[in-house]
Amino acid sequence: MTVPLNLSNRDQNSGHLFYNRRLRAAITRFSVRMRHDDRKQQAAVALSIVLVVIGIGWMALLHVMKPSGLVGQSSIVGDRDTGAVYAKINGRLYPALNLTSARLAVGSAGSPTWVKASEIAKYPTGPIIGIPGAPDSLPVTASAESAWSVCDAAAARGSGTLPVVTSIAGRLSPIGRSEPMSPKQAILATHKGATYVIWRGQRSRIDPADRSVTFNLGLDPGVTYPIEISNALFDAMPSTEPLVLPAIPGRGAPSRWVPGSIVGRVLQTRDASGTVNGFYVLLPDGVQKITSFVADLLRTADSEGSTTPTPDRARQTDSNPGGRCARRRLLSVGEAGFR
Repeated sequence: MTVPLNLSNRDQNSGHLFYNRRLRAAITRFSVRMRHDDRKQQAAVALSIVLVVIGIGWMALLHVMKPSGLVGQSSIVGDRDTGAVYAKINGRLYPALNLTSARLAVGSAGSPTWVKASEIAKYPTGPIIGIPGAPDSLPVTASAESAWSVCDAAAARGSGTLPVVTSIAGRLSPIGRSEPMSPKQAILATHKGATYVIWRGQRSRIDPADRSVTFNLGLDPGVTYPIEISNALFDAMPSTEPLVLPAIPGRGAPSRWVPGSIVGRVLQTRDASGTVNGFYVLLPDGVQKITSFVADLLRTADSEGSTTPTPDRARQTDSNPGGRCARRRLLSVGEAGFR
């Protein structure tokens, strides 16, 4: 016998739902009068949740599109309320007249980080810097090259005339005397009574009375005269430490690493073919690798001369736990010194 499946109609479904709501009200509120509709409360809760989610999403979008901003590592900072621009240099904020001036001050073409005035107040400020009338912004092209030059026309020796300075915005044509110096070339110059050697785009001060330095540079103080340079050319070149004879502690004392040698002696190593491939100076607690120029300085000032240990002996001395001397810098220009 087959019983047909009777589907419920709309009225039956509505009555069943009403019965469930009434039963729920009787259990939870101890009343079947149903003065409060739970469906409205559920709808209000659901709507509140939706509104909260929308608000959180909107705040997250604003945080990405328009963040509140922290100074942090930014080199250019802007006040979001007033539009003022600051250049951050050595932890201090300098008000700049315009964005171009701020970029020139920090040496970067970055965009400013906009922050609130309360964030700017956390940092000390300096005097106003900048170029009056400069545009607020300039187009920045990543592939563009920037070049400038400072040229001196040296006056004749003994004339008392100051050198003529010329600034050139652009590259020099490498012809004639404007050819760049090779790494093995240098110029002897003087500025305000001091003597300098110009090499590889930098200047190193020397003492003309120090024969160990002038001899190894091939200078004769009585014959070679320095060229007077201007303040502009002097300031355009970075400076190194003075070129002097390295001071070695305990110089002349017997060495405990190389028997028969003394502290301060220059050691040189040779490969299997007999070619010199390295120079070292003997220190109280080991050896330090030096350039050939520093080796010549030490040998000129040391009447003991130099020795030639075997490579195994040099490696043994240098690899001793107490003989690592990389922490002691004998001459700051020695690693890239003259050869």
